[in-house]
Amino acid sequence: MANFEGIETENYIISYSGIEFCRNALKSAIKSELIIIDEIGYLEMNSKGIYKEAKKIMESDKDVIVVIRKEIEKHFLKKFPYNFKKIYFITYCGT
Repeated sequence: MANFEGIETENYIISYSGIEFCRNALKSAIKSELIIIDEIGYLEMNSKGIYKEAKKIMESDKDVIVVIRKEIEKHFLKKFPYNFKKIYFITYCGT
């Protein structure tokens, strides 16, 4: 059991402080020419987590690399209907 508060998913608990850290990092990243978001997941598909910051970045004119899982591709493209040049998918890389 985790000893911090957060948002529970099927397999994890994402800490509120971790989400806030990521939100602040993305707010700072908007000043950069290239932004990498690793990763947009189920929280963002439900308008949680880093959804607002990621949406703002993807709506900008910045070059963005977004990592998503193959299984959320269709939902992702509906939630973020932007003109992506190329989409890469995470493959399982565990041990």
